[in-house]
Amino acid sequence: KLELQSFLAARVNRLARLLNKPTDRAYFVDFGISMLEWRVLAHLAQISPCLARDLSARMAIDKASISRVLRRLHKRKLI
Repeated sequence: KLELQSFLAARVNRLARLLNKPTDRAYFVDFGISMLEWRVLAHLAQISPCLARDLSARMAIDKASISRVLRRLHKRKLI
């Protein structure tokens, strides 16, 4: 029987989401951005200019997610 919760990676991922909830909420309430948007902005502050694929590799997040975040930030004139 395959149970996702028995995998360490799934358990760590769930713990990370639970730990990020208060911070994620605070960034959204205070600044109107998500935690991922904040992380992208922080990385861009360090390595700008760069390509979406560079952010993806540096942050270990798929390029499609990074591209969507970049589009949202650009639309709101944050980058």
